[in-house]
Amino acid sequence: MNIDGIQRDFVIHEFDALRNELDGRMAERRDNIRNTLIAVGAIWTWLATHDVNPYYEIAKWLPFVISAFFAVRSLAIREGSKRIAEYTANVEDALQLPGELGWERFNKGRKRLCGTLGKRWENGFWIVMSVGNLVAAICVDVTTKNPHP
Repeated sequence: MNIDGIQRDFVIHEFDALRNELDGRMAERRDNIRNTLIAVGAIWTWLATHDVNPYYEIAKWLPFVISAFFAVRSLAIREGSKRIAEYTANVEDALQLPGELGWERFNKGRKRLCGTLGKRWENGFWIVMSVGNLVAAICVDVTTKNPHP
């Protein structure tokens, strides 16, 4: 496929914009993990250092809610990134780049060990955070309602 100068400039600028979008998405996913750890840690610290009060009843569920919301947001970001990758692969195919030129064409058909491990790690992190905080909230709920003598 031959493209003229305007089309070439468009493709170059579009790829730059998509690269910036992906960089932002990756940063947001890392920020989500950090922010979840900070927020959940702060809430559990507050719960551990305060007596049961009306706020306590709400606060003990917040770590689970925060973890679940950030998990859903991270999943949405990852799915959006996949759409960008699919689009990029289609453009690379349409340009009929030689050999394996083009990032998505280069990765097509290859096992992406690093990507697979990263995805599994991230999924595991969100499962542990969400389920762990739910179990902890249930345990706190049971122990505060039925304190041991």
